[in-house]
Amino acid sequence: MKVTVSYAQSIDGKIAARNGESRYISEELSLKLNQEMRRDHDAVLVGIGTVLQDDPLLTCRIAQKKDPVRVILDSSLKIPQSCRIVKTAGEVPTIVFYDPRLAQPADRERLETKGVCLVGVETDGPGRLSIAMVLEELERTGVTSVLVEGGGGIITSFLRQGLWDSLVIVAAAKIIGDGVPAVGDIGVDDLSHIFKPTLENIEVLGTEVVWTFKNDRSKQLDSAGALETRTVLFTAPGEVNIQSERLCRAGRLFSSRLMALSPGTERQFFLGRFPQGAASDPEIDCAEFDFTYPFPYGYINVVQDERGGRYFGFLPHSEHFMLERADLIPIPDEIDDETALFIPHTETALSIIHDTRPLLGDRILLTGAGVVGTLTARILRQSMGMNLTVFDTNPLKEEWFGEHEFLSDLSELRSLGSFDRAIEVSGSEEALQLCIDSLVPEGVLTVASWYGDRDIQVNLGGAFHRKRLTLKSSQVSHLSNAVGQGWTKARRMDEALNILRWLTVKDLLTHRFSFSSAGDAYTLLVQKDEVSGLIALIPGE
Repeated sequence: MKVTVSYAQSIDGKIAARNGESRYISEELSLKLNQEMRRDHDAVLVGIGTVLQDDPLLTCRIAQKKDPVRVILDSSLKIPQSCRIVKTAGEVPTIVFYDPRLAQPADRERLETKGVCLVGVETDGPGRLSIAMVLEELERTGVTSVLVEGGGGIITSFLRQGLWDSLVIVAAAKIIGDGVPAVGDIGVDDLSHIFKPTLENIEVLGTEVVWTFKNDRSKQLDSAGALETRTVLFTAPGEVNIQSERLCRAGRLFSSRLMALSPGTERQFFLGRFPQGAASDPEIDCAEFDFTYPFPYGYINVVQDERGGRYFGFLPHSEHFMLERADLIPIPDEIDDETALFIPHTETALSIIHDTRPLLGDRILLTGAGVVGTLTARILRQSMGMNLTVFDTNPLKEEWFGEHEFLSDLSELRSLGSFDRAIEVSGSEEALQLCIDSLVPEGVLTVASWYGDRDIQVNLGGAFHRKRLTLKSSQVSHLSNAVGQGWTKARRMDEALNILRWLTVKDLLTHRFSFSSAGDAYTLLVQKDEVSGLIALIPGE
């Protein structure tokens, strides 16, 4: 489906005055252009704010041309019966998308009797209908092109989510000042993330300037139905290379928006500490391969489809994929790309907590202040208020924790006495031994680290047998029966997404590299004097 976003603004970027009035921004020539665009699209879409403010008709006034389907986004069905759109719904096809949970039955009945077609869809934020679902529903009805005319909130949603193909902006030679901005928050925090659409054309219409842009975030397919993509390959211990290859169309095209290296697991792979020739885990990896050089790896990739819908994939470090949506996790609108990079670690932290089964008032020792360890500690502290001590030999990681929560001095830790439960997330056999030695009799140790192909030695002599300790391995790809039959992987993932709505995580994204500099990013993983959380790779650079 082709989506065109179009609006008229003053030269200072306002689409309406402070009182909401916008009718006189455009001049005669650009109004004619607007009618031509309505003629050339199957549907025209606006939000309920535009209907309430302007009472538009949204028809095509070019002689002998069919009117586009009128589409209104109105989550709680505020559209009045007296507006021109409802009055003419029997003559011009009109669809109103709404949230069934927010609308009253009487409102639905009064609109349907006027000939309005009502379609219920989910929301992806407070009062915000899911734009991706709206487009899917329109596509099912045979609509192949949509002209989005506003208002500002609707324009912002389409731009923020990348759900557009063409952007047409008319700039009138007028200054409004303190009015309604054309575009709101699209998630740009600094100039390094600035939104740069591809300019297609500039045209002067009288005193107005018309800019036309295209959405060129992903490379276009060539005439053979294939595209060029780049993938990071592990080629030998301590070596990675970037390989270009052609992807043939076999499924849906997804393009990476942002990806990340996980410092714990990927350090082991970079150093060659993994079972050679073993198969990838189908429960974790969307792409199947075996670990025989050269091979791709990675499991943190935020991608978008050709309409800009955002998803998380347990996918290797590559810029483009041919997949089905069922393999991916939709990302809620309120979770931005950088936060979404932490989805797998948050799910792992939740799994570790479920396996540990802490009791209220337990004294818990957590060793290893990496990304997973830090997230586990923050969830335990912020959601459960646990009596928690985090130990890591690198004192620089203290900045990730609150006061009296972090220790790097072994003598200080030992002065605290014994712990009821311990969680080992460091990948260190010394930390594993420390956990064993620090537990009270009948204490519980959850081992969450992945040690690769290394042989680990611990001392199980002395008081180990008398203490009757429980050692549990924790693995995120499977659910423990102890959590109960009500927990499924889908439910755990939903809970991980809920946690990311309130948990502080972005300070753990410590480095950013262009995709072309992936080798430098991996080199950083083995530098012991660096504190690294997640390392982002920026596709296309």
